[in-house]
This record gives sequence, structure tokens and C-alpha cells, in this order.
Amino acid sequence: MLVAAVWFLLERTQLGRRMRAVSSDRYMARAVGIPVGRYVMLSLALASALAGIAGFLLGHQFLVAPTQGAGHMLKAYIAVAIGGWGSVPGALLGALGIGLFETFVSAAVGDAWASAALYIAVLAVLVLRPQGLFGEPVGRRA
Repeated sequence: MLVAAVWFLLERTQLGRRMRAVSSDRYMARAVGIPVGRYVMLSLALASALAGIAGFLLGHQFLVAPTQGAGHMLKAYIAVAIGGWGSVPGALLGALGIGLFETFVSAAVGDAWASAALYIAVLAVLVLRPQGLFGEPVGRRA
């Protein structure tokens, strides 16, 4: 539900449209009258709220260390890179693909090689399609 709400906010509202404009090109956004500082702060507030919600939902279930999420953060970054920057459905499909890929590779050759195989596969995808699987080609972006 939360992912759908954030997607709707970013894709279907004027607030989201302006946030995407600021993230795409600050100077052009300022030139068309968007208060860039305000939307940068709103983006940071939204990211902080999402992190707080995640901490609230998961923090009480596990013992939490400050450096605990580093591996998960790298995989989230990889999911977004594979899915395509600016594509929420692409990021979700990228995360699903990472999970399935690691599961199958772990079953086939063991856990020790799953991460190495994932990084090799990601490198191959990004060499062939730098914009990600569902991202727009770089020349077409407006």
C-alpha cells in the first residue's frame, strides 16, 4: 500500500511532477518558477518519513545495529539501477528479479557464489543497457 501511495504521489500529482522536475534539472525547474529549495526539502522529508515508517515496522522485530542495512541498501540500489532510474515499477521488478536470481543461484551453486553471480549479472545488464531494463534511453529524456 505504501509503495502504491508513493508511486501515485510521484507520478500523478503536481507535487510529484515538480519533485521529479527538480531532481531532473534544478536550473530549468528554477527557470520555470518552481521553488527548488522547497521541493528538495519535501523530498528529504518524504525519504525520512519512509525510513521512519520502515524502522517502526521492522525495528521492534529485530535487534538493530547502525550498520545493519548496508547489504540491503546495496541491493536496493542495484534494483533501482536494473529497473531503470525514475521507474518505480521497474525498481519493483528489479528487486523481484534480484530475489529470484539469488534464490536460484544459491540453490544451483551455493550461497557463497550467489552475490558474486549477482554482481556479474548486474554488470552485464548495465553494460548492455546503461539506463536499466525499464528506463528511458538517455537521448529521449526530457
